Amino acid sequence: MAIKPKKYLYFFLVFVLILTSLMIISHYSLFGSKRDKPVVSDNTSLKQEDDKTKTEEPKANADTKAPTAPGDITTTIKTENSIALSWEAATDDVGVKLYEIYLDDIKIGETDTTSYIFNDLEAGTTYKFSIIAKDAAGNSSEKAVYSETTYASIQTQVSESATYTNNNNISTNANNKSNNRPGGDSNNQPPVDNPNSSTVDNNAPTKPKNLHVTGKTGYSVTLSWEASEDDKGVTAYEIYQGTVKIIQTDKTTYKIEGLKDYTKYIFTVKALDKAGNVSAASNAVTVKTEDITAPTKPNNLAARNITRNSTSLTWEASTDNAGVTGYVIYQDDIAVGETLDTSFKITGLNSGTEYKFSVKAKDAAGNFSAAGTTDVRTIASPKIEVSPIAEDGRTIEKSPTITAIVDSSYQVKNVVFLAKALEAPDKDYYPYAAKTKAPYSWSWPTGDPWVPDNEYILKMVITYANDEVEEVTRVVLAHNNKKSIPAAPAELRFTKRDAASVSLAWNASVDKDVVEYYIYQDGRQIGTTKDTSYKVEGLTEEKVYMFRVKSKDMDGNISVHDNTIGVKLSRDPSSLKDFPTISTIRGEGKIGVAGNEGTYSGVVKLSADANSEAGIDRVEFYSKTVAASEAEYYKFPASSVKISGSTYSLNWDTVWAPDGQCIIKVVAYDKSGQVITTTAIFIVDNVEEQPPEKPWKPAKTPPQYMVIAYLAGWGANYNILYDADASRLTHINYAFADIDGQTYTIKLGDKVNDPKNFAKLNQLKEKYPHLKTIISVGGWGWSGNFSAMASTDENRTRFADSVVDFLLQYGFDGVDLDWEYPVSGGGPGTVRNPADKENFPLMLQKIREKLDAQEAKDGKHYSLSIAAGANSSFANNTTIGKSHEYLDYVQLMTYDIHGNWETKADYNAPLYDDNGETYSVDKAVNIFLEAGVPREKLVMGVPFYGYQYTVVSAENNGLRQEFISGGAVSYKSIISEDPENNGYTRYWSKGAQVPYLWNPSTKHFITYDDPESMKIKAEYIKEKGLVGAMIWQLTQDHEIDLLNSIYEVLKTKGH
Repeated sequence: MAIKPKKYLYFFLVFVLILTSLMIISHYSLFGSKRDKPVVSDNTSLKQEDDKTKTEEPKANADTKAPTAPGDITTTIKTENSIALSWEAATDDVGVKLYEIYLDDIKIGETDTTSYIFNDLEAGTTYKFSIIAKDAAGNSSEKAVYSETTYASIQTQVSESATYTNNNNISTNANNKSNNRPGGDSNNQPPVDNPNSSTVDNNAPTKPKNLHVTGKTGYSVTLSWEASEDDKGVTAYEIYQGTVKIIQTDKTTYKIEGLKDYTKYIFTVKALDKAGNVSAASNAVTVKTEDITAPTKPNNLAARNITRNSTSLTWEASTDNAGVTGYVIYQDDIAVGETLDTSFKITGLNSGTEYKFSVKAKDAAGNFSAAGTTDVRTIASPKIEVSPIAEDGRTIEKSPTITAIVDSSYQVKNVVFLAKALEAPDKDYYPYAAKTKAPYSWSWPTGDPWVPDNEYILKMVITYANDEVEEVTRVVLAHNNKKSIPAAPAELRFTKRDAASVSLAWNASVDKDVVEYYIYQDGRQIGTTKDTSYKVEGLTEEKVYMFRVKSKDMDGNISVHDNTIGVKLSRDPSSLKDFPTISTIRGEGKIGVAGNEGTYSGVVKLSADANSEAGIDRVEFYSKTVAASEAEYYKFPASSVKISGSTYSLNWDTVWAPDGQCIIKVVAYDKSGQVITTTAIFIVDNVEEQPPEKPWKPAKTPPQYMVIAYLAGWGANYNILYDADASRLTHINYAFADIDGQTYTIKLGDKVNDPKNFAKLNQLKEKYPHLKTIISVGGWGWSGNFSAMASTDENRTRFADSVVDFLLQYGFDGVDLDWEYPVSGGGPGTVRNPADKENFPLMLQKIREKLDAQEAKDGKHYSLSIAAGANSSFANNTTIGKSHEYLDYVQLMTYDIHGNWETKADYNAPLYDDNGETYSVDKAVNIFLEAGVPREKLVMGVPFYGYQYTVVSAENNGLRQEFISGGAVSYKSIISEDPENNGYTRYWSKGAQVPYLWNPSTKHFITYDDPESMKIKAEYIKEKGLVGAMIWQLTQDHEIDLLNSIYEVLKTKGH
């Protein structure tokens, strides 16, 4: 059918209209609509959009709201090994900062735009892509998840369909229909000009110039180039990675993302015009992305060769895409070194300390691996643990447990514990029995007589399995006797003064339990210090300030002695005269009515010397009782003070003062106003006190057997004249005198108290004429000089002569030698010396000769005795079968058969062997009888004390069980605690014939003797025909409970 020309025109117009519509659709399909933002864009699209929505930066920690999830993910380019995505921007109340990109749930990068290119993908493979929006506060949106499959062959067309999953998991069709625009090719090329058009564009744009890299990261490269030219205009640029087109953009810069780090890429760019003409390729740029891959973690980090101060770390080598350049070592998260090796030695560590060590590998780009870590505890140095101990870490009392703490990594052969007074020579270290297995613990009884209040060095000698020996020490302060008044610091003085300050100094208090000093200014406390100096500031010139320092001991007691000084300040201290001086206060007068040395009665002349370059203006005397307050000082009238040269004195009538301790204070003032003070304590004794009546009566007759009691001179609160029942004794051995290590003569053990006690013993003998008093020499603590004294005839003679002089001077009837122990050694300062065996009888012979010579002069017999160790070793080492010939009697120390130097709790003094379970008193007696000591010379010892243990097991009521702690306890203390009404049960050992106490709730085991066992032992003495009993020691009895039990048996001969 023929078509009319008008009809042709109609169809032509329709065709043009359709073609124009398709070109518009194709344009929007290629470059995106306002809704579907394309990846082909510059890298500022997100930033620009963010700029429109960004609000003022919130305050720190104020933003807690997460962004919305990215929306409407679409594929903009797809090839066989790359996919480009774009998405709708997330929203946030403050602003989205970036997007985290995930490939198959593995984070591979970040971007601040709404597009991303994934490269190096496998052809024909489906991938899962996830995008998370994050704001500046670190809040994260939910994941937007999207799946896409690469082409099986090289293609760049957009996928016909893709699946996008939003945060509500709703699947939608993300196919962009505008990509299938009419006239478009399969490579997303824009439509060419209509070949029927009258103007056909066949001219390609000029090639892009100066392609170069303007930035790169591990995941991206930013390219820039100069714009191409085209007669119709450049519409886009195609970017090629190698030979594969990966993206196109209408800008002259583009950030390519989704790259692989530390990888070389070659990029070129081609220009594209509206007609689809493509320019020649730009210059190629080769770029290597940054290395952002960290090395692998150093695995199997281990510590080897751990010592007290070092360890060596080793680990497996790390790997890295660019190569590991070193390892950084961290100690407790602080870098301490670097190395190229896979080992490192750490030094300078503290012993017994936990450390965390880490190692990180690093590469040339500065990437650090995750840390390999290990915890290490260095080997602890041995130490001495004391428990219980005061908060100051040095003060102890009673019987603390002393333990050597040795690191478990060491194999120990044995540990020996030793102790001595701080100032004593090393030869005085007293060793306790060695321990061969942990815990290496000893119970250490402190207190008089063996460990009086003082500072001590505790020492552990550790012998390891390889025979190496190590020593560790610790200083402690034994503090059992609570004093009411500590000594004040002496010689308070100033070391510097100026117009506004004074520097004070003083000598430390002689009391070792002083913990701090109080500083006073004009009667007001202004500070405290543990030092012996103090600076006072903020003072005024040309003024006199009064300063005083007091001592405070660990019990909270404050010193009372006044050491006040008055110091004058001046802008020119050299203009001041020297500070005044004052002497100690002297007292002259009658001794107290009780006859105790150091006491006063009646009128006492007090005097002191005072001097000053400026001249003494006046000297004042004051007095008060120790217990009275400072405000109660009585000032003597100035008219009563007499002056003779530099001596100031007055007569003090003590009858106006109460009996007891009084403080005399003397204050000297010089003519410049400066002051110095001294004080002294005087004991007033004008009234003879009558003690209260005792609950027991003296015996009518003395015992017919010997009943000898040691009396410890250090016995606290023991009145010899009042507490000692001499009516039931035949002898008192006063313990102890010492041996001078230079002259080898006898000397006082306590220069102050011994003479007073000796006077009381003589008074006691006046009351009980049958009583003999004996001075005992040595003892456990003072046996160190026996061996040297006995080693030569000269020394033996010097000692024997001094003994005679001592007996005559102090009124003793004999001497007792307590040498612990000949040959073997034992007490502090003793040494093993085989020559003692020969010298022991020679020593006795010399003393016997001197005593007999004195007897020839005055007709009085002076006894010679020994305290003997209750075992065969002592008998052999002293050749007792011969030595007894020089002795009046031998006192057998049949106690301490077991004690806290052992590992198990057992009887202190079992009379019999408990069916073979223990050594016994009976065995010791028989050993000495068999050694040749006549029965009429053998005195059997009995203890007025026992041992208390805290045992591990309740088996056998604690008997012969290992103990945690233990110490000596007097019978007085045991009874005072009323044990049978306080959880203890008394048991009787038929096999040993002694009692013991057991507390199952506390696991306390007490071995002791009571009146029943003492009666049995006294009967044993009679049955054996021995000469009597010896007691250690008298002050430990409860009233006369044990003494009377012995007396009732031994007061008469026969049965």
